[in-house]
Amino acid sequence: MRIINQPMPGVTKAYNQHNKENGIAKTERNNQQDKINISHEAQFFNIAKAALKQLPEVDERKLEELKQSINNGTYEIKNQELIEKILEESFFKHRF
Repeated sequence: MRIINQPMPGVTKAYNQHNKENGIAKTERNNQQDKINISHEAQFFNIAKAALKQLPEVDERKLEELKQSINNGTYEIKNQELIEKILEESFFKHRF
């Protein structure tokens, strides 16, 4: 079957006649269309902005305490929590 993008006068005439008989008014179409172009930079900015909104608020006090304990050498890594986090991150990366 070959389909071509050409008007078919017989089909168009029958369609218009059917509409006229059934009281369907012909609507005029405006060939102009609105267009909007968004630059790649703006699209990236919107994606980054949405991602930032999903991040939790930073607790400045807690962050400063962590920095001090790391610099002082008193920060202790909780091995079980670290292992669980590594496995969790690994599972989610390979899942999608």
